[in-house]
Amino acid sequence: RIFKVFEKYIEENTYTFLKQKISSFWSEEVLSIEPSFTDFYISFYDRKIPLSLAGDGVKSFIVNFLSLYLKTPSYLFFEEPENFMHPKMMEIFAECVVKSGKKHQIFISTHSLEFVRYVIYFANKYPEVDIKILGFHELKNGILKYSSYHKEQAETLLFELQEDLR
Repeated sequence: RIFKVFEKYIEENTYTFLKQKISSFWSEEVLSIEPSFTDFYISFYDRKIPLSLAGDGVKSFIVNFLSLYLKTPSYLFFEEPENFMHPKMMEIFAECVVKSGKKHQIFISTHSLEFVRYVIYFANKYPEVDIKILGFHELKNGILKYSSYHKEQAETLLFELQEDLR
């Protein structure tokens, strides 16, 4: 039921774009993605799979993906969106996050260096999107110690110096 309610808030052609993105997850082409009153269906040539029967990674990907394509600029918060995602899904989602950063302000908490690497990689492909990475080090006596890095700094720390930015 959530998808029918959600549908009026997302950009046009989002389901077509989603269909293209999730087709790479399966060995066969996804023909359509159809929200219904009770569920969300992924259709192939010979069958329809209700989202309720899909794996947690697919569910997570689709719900998070749809959130990135809201019609109005928004603040979006994701807590460990990469959980249960196949690495290919994680890569596609990271690219969509960066591209959506043109419209939305997005906050993500993650423990995945792989996801951070993907975000930095795509931030280089879309330099008009400003990203910032925060590393939280400790919370002591109510005082949070953290570091803030622009994309270039984070890239150097992560790729060249092998720093753990989680």
